[in-house]
Amino acid sequence: MRLISMKYVFCLLSIAFFTSLQAAAQTWAPGGPIPDEEYRFFSEIRGTSPKANLVIAERTESVRIVQPDDPNIILNSSTSVSKIKRHFRALLDETIADFNTKNSRSHLFENKFTFAGKYTFASADQLRATLHSPVHPYDQRRSFRSTFSGATGYYEFSRVGFNAAGDQALLYQVYECGEDCGSSTYYFYIKQNGAWKQKGKYVRFLS
Repeated sequence: MRLISMKYVFCLLSIAFFTSLQAAAQTWAPGGPIPDEEYRFFSEIRGTSPKANLVIAERTESVRIVQPDDPNIILNSSTSVSKIKRHFRALLDETIADFNTKNSRSHLFENKFTFAGKYTFASADQLRATLHSPVHPYDQRRSFRSTFSGATGYYEFSRVGFNAAGDQALLYQVYECGEDCGSSTYYFYIKQNGAWKQKGKYVRFLS
């Protein structure tokens, strides 16, 4: 009887131990919860513009910068390391690595932005019912304006890749305003005298 009780206790302890490990792994896994430094970065680079209501997709865009010899990539849907370095010559490998790690999956934003103007999160269901609906682009935009008080489109942001020193940053931004309207752009920033300065942008798609 005592042996059975000991086995039972050991089993419970084992379950508790592995559960705690799993929880810790989820908390500390690469690309985990978005830290405050990224919200501060977004809020600083947006500054006071636009002052109108800003509509943001509630989840981050999942995107990768890839090596061109990777057999699993499709170059027309991915950006290669060599291409992005041609646009941003000072961009470090460690910044790209941090960007890729954070953007290996999508993350949910929290209400932590401090833009000068108002902002609203758009859910996947709201986007499917408006700008992603299978209707004419004019009707998509009309439906979106009705849902989001006159807004003509929404922004989708990636996580921000930083270097170890925290003085350079890489961001991918998508703007969508209907089936026939939108853009996707990489932005490169350097921190100078304590402030982020845009040093370049690479427009990947424009419609």
